Amino acid sequence: MTASPYRHVYAELAKVEKSYQEVNISTTSVDTNLLAANYRYVAYPVETSGGGLFAVLPANGYGKVGTTNSVFRGHTGGVLDVDFNPFNDNIIASAAEDATLRVWQIKFNGTDVEEQNESLAVMKGHSRRVQRLTWNPAVNNCIATFGAEKSVKVWDVSKASCVYTFKAGKYDLLDLNWNQNGNLLVYPMKDKKLHVLDIRANAETFAVNSHPGLRGGRAVFYDKLNMVATTGFSSSSGRQIAVRDIRNPENPLAQIDIDSNNGILAPFIDEDTGILACFSRGDTLIRFYELQSAENPLVTCNAFACKEAVRAFARAPKYCVDTNVCEIDRFYIINQAKQLQTTQVIVPRKNAEIFQEDIYPETNAPVPGIEFDAWKAGGEPKFQKISLENGYTPADGAAFSVEAQAKETVESLKEENEKLRTRIAQLEEELRQLKH
Repeated sequence: MTASPYRHVYAELAKVEKSYQEVNISTTSVDTNLLAANYRYVAYPVETSGGGLFAVLPANGYGKVGTTNSVFRGHTGGVLDVDFNPFNDNIIASAAEDATLRVWQIKFNGTDVEEQNESLAVMKGHSRRVQRLTWNPAVNNCIATFGAEKSVKVWDVSKASCVYTFKAGKYDLLDLNWNQNGNLLVYPMKDKKLHVLDIRANAETFAVNSHPGLRGGRAVFYDKLNMVATTGFSSSSGRQIAVRDIRNPENPLAQIDIDSNNGILAPFIDEDTGILACFSRGDTLIRFYELQSAENPLVTCNAFACKEAVRAFARAPKYCVDTNVCEIDRFYIINQAKQLQTTQVIVPRKNAEIFQEDIYPETNAPVPGIEFDAWKAGGEPKFQKISLENGYTPADGAAFSVEAQAKETVESLKEENEKLRTRIAQLEEELRQLKH
């Protein structure tokens, strides 16, 4: 077995008095992370009787939040997922029950994030709720989504248009993630198979039998070793983690039975080190693994017990870490006590204040590897690398714009909704008269 410098990693949560409190996060049963994070902000869907709201808060803030702070309004159905643009901290996308994808500009006044009632773009194409969205980590202005109508869509955000649609079949999708190179999508489905899609070719590269249980599952790529890690359930409803080589995916390289809890494990991969962190709604444990090699693909590392059960979770970009304490990853969690806490993943080291080069390989800079049109034409991304030795602060973000489209305000949506209600009433009256 290859010795691992990460075997004894542990998590350190911010103290409650240095965390956000009274965070009223959505109580939706749809399996999403319910939280997103970048260098500057955190965001989450807000629980509200009216639906359609999410909040954005400064990442380094703390104190009581409630329901009124920094709310983004526009969706007419509950927000199910949010995700930040990987190349611009001030741009965020949201997906919702109203079957739309929206992109927003974040405005910070030096103290607070300003409330927003109007998005930069509204993207329509799904016929049912949009359950998941994920920005491409390599391609500029590129988002993938899946909807409850069982289709995967890829959007050119700069044009607010759907460029690719793939009909996934008759079974529900359970998750959706890009590989680090930005050319493949992975999604487990209710058919108990793991699917990998080349969206530009409009074809799956493979679909193989995966975890046999029906409760749900997740999947993430690890390009460095041509692997994909999956979570799911056994035929007896026990939780599992498996690792496959995408070049020969039929049989897993390794599979571990975890426990009999019923929460879906959400895996997050550190694309530089191979550390796999697993969270689950309702769990108090954060589990850590390392993907190493075909001979030793899945190494169990430490686990960390939180005081409160976790409700939502998000991984921040790698350059957010504090190398002075040997932090190798940063997460944010919202727990059942409605606290939003910074969670540092730390490698225990003597002389931690000295840069530990062996645990900090160069990482991708937060700049696009390729533009959308070039990628669509078949191009491949070229990544810029950065060292974390002296820390890294991303730029404020280049000017961001979306081609002009008809703007939708909350008022116009309400007006459209009222027209639909009136039309339904007319049709009901016509039907009543026909019956008589």
